[in-house]
Amino acid sequence: RLEWLDAILFPSGIGFLLWKVRLQQRPPTLAQLIELNRLLRLVHPPTLAWKLPVLNFTGGDQDVRIRDLMNFLTQGMVPAAEPPDLGDLAIFRASPAGTPYTDSDPGRAYGERCQVLSYACVGLGEEGRARLPAGVFASGTDRMLFEYAACIGLGEAVHNPMWVPSPEQAQRVSRDNRLAMWRCWQAMALKESFVFLGTEDLAFNRKALPHNIEHDYLALYVSSP
Repeated sequence: RLEWLDAILFPSGIGFLLWKVRLQQRPPTLAQLIELNRLLRLVHPPTLAWKLPVLNFTGGDQDVRIRDLMNFLTQGMVPAAEPPDLGDLAIFRASPAGTPYTDSDPGRAYGERCQVLSYACVGLGEEGRARLPAGVFASGTDRMLFEYAACIGLGEAVHNPMWVPSPEQAQRVSRDNRLAMWRCWQAMALKESFVFLGTEDLAFNRKALPHNIEHDYLALYVSSP
């Protein structure tokens, strides 16, 4: 359930789309969050036959997709392009408000999908850790962190041949892209996502860590090349 959304845009070209989403299932699951991240980050469909998710708004009378939402929030910020000489094919002409961002050159080059910053806390405990299959990773927690960051389903890196990484790739990602200073939480930064996974049901993970992510790690992620 989408409760509200907002956008923060900066002159440098960086912007953030903020969502407050409430997972209806009780208790909410990490698998739900991964699926939500996977669907909501897509702006342009990867293939012509791909069906993008539709957002339903109370009182709305039309389908709204992430692409439409991006264009609405950035309207007027993209200079209007010179309309090509296509006769009566007005559908191809630029709108008076300017070219929609997702159809502009930057939008096509950098806006295929949104980069995701996501946080989850799962109380595994010692017994839960022992039950997690590791696959080609050093531990089940490392495997679950990778699936969370890559936005693939839980267990896919073990049971789905299409998503099982090679042992070398699993080792490289865990070595170069993982942050693991404490046992109670880990993080992983990939090209299109930066995720934090708390694995202990502690007050720090539920309250202090989300604030640390916002105040410290978010700025580091944005400023990194």
